[in-house]
Formats: sequence, structure tokens, C-alpha cells
Amino acid sequence: MIPLAEMDATGAFLIVEDDQQTSQMLLRLLARIRPTEIVNTVRKARRILAPWRGWTGLVVDIGLPDGSGMDVVTDARQRYPLLPVLVLTGLNDRGVINRSC
Repeated sequence: MIPLAEMDATGAFLIVEDDQQTSQMLLRLLARIRPTEIVNTVRKARRILAPWRGWTGLVVDIGLPDGSGMDVVTDARQRYPLLPVLVLTGLNDRGVINRSC
């Protein structure tokens, strides 16, 4: 777990999204505020999240080509419990929605 003192406002956003139009739209929005990186798979997200980079927040799509974005959310919350996460989904599935809270 990363101490609160190390979670400052100098970090970057991470977008985990496989739809190029959506990820580019989010990039245009978030890059105005902070540096922003995009990955499109669970595997890449786990690899980039592993070292602490002063993350400001995550935007995670649920449906990814190699698994569920909820696995990324779970990993991120275990490592960085105070890191804000925005979950994106087109699914109307109560289980997914409740699990993302």
C-alpha cells in the first residue's frame, strides 16, 4: 500500500480502454489536466500499474479483449486504495455495477 503522503497531485492518469475513439476522447480531456497514458488490455494495465508512478486516477473499461477491467480495478484498489477509479461499461449488469463500487 502506498502512503497518502506519496499520493500527490503530480501524477498521471491511466486509461484502460480498447475502443480507440473512446480512449482518444478521454485522452484529449484528461491530458489537459495531467499527463495521460493509454493501454488497451488487462495485461498491459497490470504491467504499467505495478510500479508506483504517482497515479492521479484510472479510467477503466470493463470489456477488454483479454479479460475484465474489473480485474484491473481490483488490482489497483489492493495496491493503491485511495486512487480514484472511474469504471466505464455499456453493460446493464447489476453484479458488475455493484462490484465496481
